Amino acid sequence: AVVNAAAAVRGMDAAHKDKARAAMKLLAESPGGGEYACDDGTKLPMAKVNDDYCDCADGSDEPGTSACNDGRFVCAHAPKAIPKAIRQSLPVAHAWVHSSKVDDGLCDCCDGSDEEGRPDVKCPNTC
Repeated sequence: AVVNAAAAVRGMDAAHKDKARAAMKLLAESPGGGEYACDDGTKLPMAKVNDDYCDCADGSDEPGTSACNDGRFVCAHAPKAIPKAIRQSLPVAHAWVHSSKVDDGLCDCCDGSDEEGRPDVKCPNTC
């Protein structure tokens, strides 16, 4: 299966992006290679990443969709100012929203990266 690299890593934090990119490189080099490793070690074909079905128990395979209940979508750019209550629960140097807010028609990330899958929604970059 052909894997769209941009779609596969959409909404992933840096560590998960690195794992996904390494898997995509293997996939390109050999037809049988290129598996994504969930945080618990479960292996999935790259075609199952961001395919709108929660395959990993930790939800790490679906940051760009709302398939997993507790999934997190990492915004492409961190906002300039984050309210203190939210800042305490954010990963360092990142801003995220729950995956359920991805492509819902509302601009949650300051850069609009959570709505990139909705061409009908135009989000201004307020970062």
